[in-house]
Amino acid sequence: PLPICLAVTAQVERGDVSLGLVGRKTDQPHLEYRLFARDRVVLIVPSRHPLARRKKVSIAELCRQPLIMREAGSGLRHCVEKSLERAGRSWHDLHIALELGTDEAIKEAVLRGAGVSILSAYAVQKELKAGRFRALEVNDLRCDRDMYIVFDKRRVLPLPARQFLDFLESRPIAELPHKRTL
Repeated sequence: PLPICLAVTAQVERGDVSLGLVGRKTDQPHLEYRLFARDRVVLIVPSRHPLARRKKVSIAELCRQPLIMREAGSGLRHCVEKSLERAGRSWHDLHIALELGTDEAIKEAVLRGAGVSILSAYAVQKELKAGRFRALEVNDLRCDRDMYIVFDKRRVLPLPARQFLDFLESRPIAELPHKRTL
């Protein structure tokens, strides 16, 4: 199956949906991407994990942890891969225990002790507030990313989609609270 980001883009291209929310642009000239939100990824660990009392870990420490990550082609994975490259590391330096296709599956695996993960801070807000996870920063791993609304310029947007897009564009770009508040 296609990674979610590419599957959503394909649905927009086929006209199955008018608008999509994705974390990565493609080079299709007929698709238009509008910035919707700015997101940050964090290392999540269960609240009782040995690293849970820390605020930061090094990339070397991250590489020693069993990681549960998104599948190849996902926007999040692409972001992590690029960030690792900028830090002089590669995906192959990581100890990947599992690759899963949804954030929900990853969160469940982390809660069950199968490993730790790097996920969108948006995706784990509820679990962080409930104290089920702790969010840590990884030194030298900067993976902030943009989220986009995508639509096909070859099609006229139906009125509800146009109104929704207008509503989103009338609001400030959504950003997460400062790192210290997580």
